[in-house]
Amino acid sequence: MTQSTHRWTVDCTPPLGHHQWGDAHFVFHPASGQTHYLNQACAEIIAFLVEAPVGVEAIFQHLSEHHTNDDEPELREAIGRVIALLEQLGVISSQP
Repeated sequence: MTQSTHRWTVDCTPPLGHHQWGDAHFVFHPASGQTHYLNQACAEIIAFLVEAPVGVEAIFQHLSEHHTNDDEPELREAIGRVIALLEQLGVISSQP
């Protein structure tokens, strides 16, 4: 199964703790006991995934609606990198 057919979700009970100071976002992951420093893009993706499991295309559409980016391939590549990082940290998980 390729990344484009996966759907991701924030599956965390209790829920993630999130605090924002200026452009900095901090997320506490209760399951691991770790706190992660995230940029705006990561925080936006997490907030979107809390609502429901979605795939790359839905994430792309959501970010495209809220940000101007003339380089679609670059944005899609960046989303892939963010998803891989968040999954590696255990903050999100994939579903078939």
